[in-house]
Amino acid sequence: MRSSRPIITSEKRRLFDRILPATCATISRAWHSTVLLLVLTNLFWAVSIVIGRAVHELVPPVALAFWRGLIALIVVFPLAWPRLRRDWPVLRRRWRLVLMLGTFGIGVYNTIIYLGLQTTTALNAVLMQSATPLFILLCSFMLFRERPSLQQIVAVLISWCASPRCCQRWRAREADS
Repeated sequence: MRSSRPIITSEKRRLFDRILPATCATISRAWHSTVLLLVLTNLFWAVSIVIGRAVHELVPPVALAFWRGLIALIVVFPLAWPRLRRDWPVLRRRWRLVLMLGTFGIGVYNTIIYLGLQTTTALNAVLMQSATPLFILLCSFMLFRERPSLQQIVAVLISWCASPRCCQRWRAREADS
């Protein structure tokens, strides 16, 4: 027999009405924070590499890349849907470019990373991945004659200077153990 008492009491409803707008505002600020999104991107890539190395004997690289992509799609799609709907005419017109970028930029790239993790450490993979910004600048220059801005050059230099320093600290910590 069902109780006639409401599941959400008026007290709970008032609390929900007070917390929900604050939570939505916080999420909106985070979604529009470039620095936070860049930090989260690096965190997700690093976690992906560590997990890829941890399961390299259990899951084939292609399967790992597939499942990573599928899970990312499930998580990101609801967040991206409003912009996808807005930009659909452009995406549809340029579908070949979008397909090529998705295939090589996500599918092949992740598969190659996971293939490499079959024979190297996660630290080596992360160090190799830290070279990606430099490769992007070089390809942009070679293919499109696009000159990097001072800000881009400084960002690449910071990335390159930080990577060996992290590696030194990691190896020093391993030597102490």
